[in-house]
Amino acid sequence: MIQNKYIIRFSFVGLFIAIIVQSLLYRYFMIDNIILQEIKKTNNHLAEIYYNQVWNKHKDVTLKLESKVPEALYSDQSFIDFAEDSLAFFTNTDLAAVYLYDKTGDDFLASSNTEIKPSDQKVVGLYDELLHKLDKIFLSEEMQNNGLISALSGKSKATIFLNMDLNNHNQVSLNRYLVIYYAPIIVDSKVVGVLELVSDVTDQWAQISVLETKVMRAFLFIFGIFFIIVLYNTSYAQKIINQQFEVNQSLEAARNLAEEESSAKTQFLANVSHELRTPLNAIIGFSEMILSEAYGKIENLQYMEYINDINNSGKHLLSVINDILDFSKASADKLVVENI
Repeated sequence: MIQNKYIIRFSFVGLFIAIIVQSLLYRYFMIDNIILQEIKKTNNHLAEIYYNQVWNKHKDVTLKLESKVPEALYSDQSFIDFAEDSLAFFTNTDLAAVYLYDKTGDDFLASSNTEIKPSDQKVVGLYDELLHKLDKIFLSEEMQNNGLISALSGKSKATIFLNMDLNNHNQVSLNRYLVIYYAPIIVDSKVVGVLELVSDVTDQWAQISVLETKVMRAFLFIFGIFFIIVLYNTSYAQKIINQQFEVNQSLEAARNLAEEESSAKTQFLANVSHELRTPLNAIIGFSEMILSEAYGKIENLQYMEYINDINNSGKHLLSVINDILDFSKASADKLVVENI
């Protein structure tokens, strides 16, 4: 029962850990599929539309970007038109900020003067702080700030930034969750620029956290009900086992007492039977001498019948006592049986 008790405890611990792990896996599955994949899909499509509608429309300017320093184009009217069309294209989107880089990785155009920096405020609450640390562990690959380098090499990259502050036109948004998507602009198999799209996913992140909390509460509620049922059943089973154990102990004590009493009875019978055989042998021996008339003839026939009855009764009693002695020896495992 002790082993079963520990097995049940370890099973509950394992089940509780499994619930926590499943909740975390659900959280990062939702982050990857609802936030990251959706952002990648949407922004990649947006980058393609921008390339077809704006970048190709100003091919003369984009060709100049490959040969000139961007600062030299700031006074060029064609570059100004390109910049205005680019900013107008991203005006009606939900992006927090947009940046354009040349093929060397220098930014030459920004949708606004948005300043993005890590938040100075700490995460409030033990649960939120634990989730924040776990996010840094499980999302470490997505949080590597090498998106621009990847885009310059021709690969799009989405990077997650946790707890960032956005300062846009003197409006500060604190503790924001951002996904920055770097999309390379490729012409004739060469990277000629990089488009950086900044998305504020704080609301989606909060919705996932709320949904995750609900799922975990549901799991814990089911776990609690299951725990109570199993605890009740195990307690009831333990009670029955304890009662059975007490009954077995009582039966064991009764058996030991019966064996002791039986042993004492056997010893008593052996002693009594031994004490009885000695006078019986004398009775049988003397009665046989009288029957044989060794010292004189018995004149009265009635006496002869009495002596004969005494002799027969003595022999019968001796036979009974011998049987009792054999039974006593058998009880004491001292009886030797000879096959004839």
